[in-house]
Order: sequence, then structure tokens, then C-alpha cells
Amino acid sequence: MIGRFDNGDNRVYVDPADPEVVLDSVTKVLGATEEKAQLREWIARLTAEFAIDQHDYLGTLKAEGATRDDLVDFVKAEAKRLRDLASEMGTYQHDVLEALLLDLPIPSIPHHLVDAEVDGEVIDLDEISDGLLNFHTDFDLDPELAEATVANPAEGYAGTLDLVGTLPHVQLPGKATRGARGLFDLKCGKHLYSTMRAQLEAYRRCTEVWVDHLGNKEAMPAVDFCAVVHLRKSYARGYKLFVVPTGDAEYQRFLNAYRTYRDQQEAGSKLGGTVWYPPLPDGSQPLPLIEDLDALGRARSALVKAGLRSISDLAALTRDEALALKGIADKTIVPCEETLAAYGLSFTEAAEVA
Repeated sequence: MIGRFDNGDNRVYVDPADPEVVLDSVTKVLGATEEKAQLREWIARLTAEFAIDQHDYLGTLKAEGATRDDLVDFVKAEAKRLRDLASEMGTYQHDVLEALLLDLPIPSIPHHLVDAEVDGEVIDLDEISDGLLNFHTDFDLDPELAEATVANPAEGYAGTLDLVGTLPHVQLPGKATRGARGLFDLKCGKHLYSTMRAQLEAYRRCTEVWVDHLGNKEAMPAVDFCAVVHLRKSYARGYKLFVVPTGDAEYQRFLNAYRTYRDQQEAGSKLGGTVWYPPLPDGSQPLPLIEDLDALGRARSALVKAGLRSISDLAALTRDEALALKGIADKTIVPCEETLAAYGLSFTEAAEVA
């Protein structure tokens, strides 16, 4: 993965030639802005089914002293495990694709994925891999790019496409000769979402391919169509090739989502604003409560636990007294000082020793 950095739920691409060029991820943009009701319902059903199936065991855990929060965390962890399992299955298929393209041995299935069950069915990864091989041979695929980082610096985004290759025997309408170059995305989950069209079109509109970690680049090749290779053992050949509609409308959909995403990033996830309390006799507002001051960061909860209520209570302490509080250290004292200064306050000076 050239230039891709994952930090928890966040993903960005950093140009190896210029680390100051940081681009947003196509899939992150669409995942953060597009509603996927089916996915939400699937996760909710997984969680509910697990809780029902493990009802007796949950009762045992409770009898042994587990709290309500412990039981909730236990059920949530299982739902996350199943989601991660589905993701790892997709990753394995990309490893199989790489092996096929490079004429390498097909990688062994990771032990924890063998006969794994997701969504009420045992996933046979060998059969799904056969579907990928059948796609490769049925269409006599001539691959050009795989797992490639593509970028559109002018628009500020990048992504990792699965495959660009030519199907030499396909003749497109209006073309005198055979051969069509496609941009393909591999999927092995149950559901295919309309956001995949916007994702593929965003990749298609990229202008450059990042070739290596040294910052070398090539121009993005033009493609004739975009498609999803859906790998499912229920299909006769283990796959279906869905050629999907793309074009200006889908690209505009992505750009609209990208603008929404940037607005969300700039606005942040919190409401913001200022808490008002009954005014003082002169009509002004009293000093804020510590619980209202987001700027205190991690220090806020430590100060509240220490019994401090208003920012004036904090100002009544010396710096050393604040540092002596549990949870306050050299790093967390800094936002305390900055917040006090914002209200024209500071820590009380320590009394001089006679």
C-alpha cells in the first residue's frame, strides 16, 4: 500500500514525494457520509442473535459478578469480531488475486478463517477463490494495476483500487475491435451498495498512480468501464461480473459526499457553543463550570473528580497544588493554564516562606 496510513477509524494518503501532501481516503469519505441501512440492520441483527444464543451464558456471567456494562461490552465485542472476520475474508481474496497476477502459489487460508461462519453461513474461501480464478480465466484477463494507490491531488483525495486490466475478447458497442480496459472492485459480502459506483468513478477520475515509496508516479490509465467482481459460492462459476453505470452523475455524487465530509471534519463531532447560567446582578455571566470547558481536555474529568466546580476554584489553587491532584501532570496542566488565561485568570502564587 503506497502512502496509505490507518489511524484507528481514520485513513489518509501521504505523498511519498512530499509528506506535506495529505489526501483523504475515498472509502473513508463515502463510509462517513453515505447511509447504509442494510449494513446497520445486519450489525444489529448479529448483535441480537448472539445475545439470544448466549442468553444462558450471559446469565452465568452475571451470577459470577459481571456488571451490566461488562455484559454489554461482551456482546459488542462479538459483533465487532464478526465484522472484522468479514473484512479479513475480503483481504484474503485480495491476497489470492495478487498471487494469480504474479503467478505465485495461492496463499494458505489463515487458520481462524477456515470454516468460519458469518451471517448464518459457513464461508468456503476455497470456493470463493475458485470464483476469482474462474473470472481470471473466463475473461482471459490481462492485468495492468492491482492494489494500486491512485490519487487526484487537485481534488484532495486518493484511494487503493483493486484492479485495472483488459478483457481482450470483449467488444464494446461502437468499437471496431475487441478489447476493453476495465477498473474492477472485488467484493465477497452479501450486499452490494450503490456507493460502489461513486467509489469506482472517483478512482477513475484520479490523475496519477503512485508507483513506489520513493515518490515516482505514472499517469492514471484511461478505462472503458467500471465493474464489481462479486465473489459468492452460490454463483454457478463462483462470481458475477457487474458492469456498473458511472459518469458525471456518480462523480458529482462523490464530490458532494466529499464536501459533506470536509464540512463534518471542520465542524467536529461536538455541539460547541457556550453554556449560559442565570446572570449576575450586573447582567454578566458567572465564570463557567469546569464541566463545561472542553478546552481542558483530559484534565477536566480529573478536576471534577477532585471536587472542583468552577474555574474560579481552579484559579484558587497554586500550580503545585493542581499538579498534586490525581490525573493532573505536566502535560495536562498546560491546558489548565491556557484556559485560565483565556478568562484573565492564573494559578494563585505560592505564599513565600519567611
